[in-house]
Amino acid sequence: MPFILLLILFLVVTSGPQLWAKRVLARHSGPRDDLAGTGGELARHLITGLKLPGVKVESTDQGDHYDPTTKAVRSGELRLDAEPGYAALQLPRSSLRRQAAATVGGEQRCDFV
Repeated sequence: MPFILLLILFLVVTSGPQLWAKRVLARHSGPRDDLAGTGGELARHLITGLKLPGVKVESTDQGDHYDPTTKAVRSGELRLDAEPGYAALQLPRSSLRRQAAATVGGEQRCDFV
């Protein structure tokens, strides 16, 4: 009996946050009328605003992510170029902040991230 309770607790602890994150992202991943432009334009705006030299914006079919080895923000084609206002591009804030801190000499000088 204690083994089954520990197994259930383990499954809740390991799967719960993932299920919650998927639900939240699915709820907020539609087009928005209050945001102008595409997800690609938003990504380029943030990269320019953070002064991140060499960071590219690319299309992919492997899901939205930032690849630190090639310095590329990748997103699906629907979010990147197709839909105006579809700016639910999942930019990894911690990775971009680390890159910004390294670029600006350790000081974060961006107000919009």
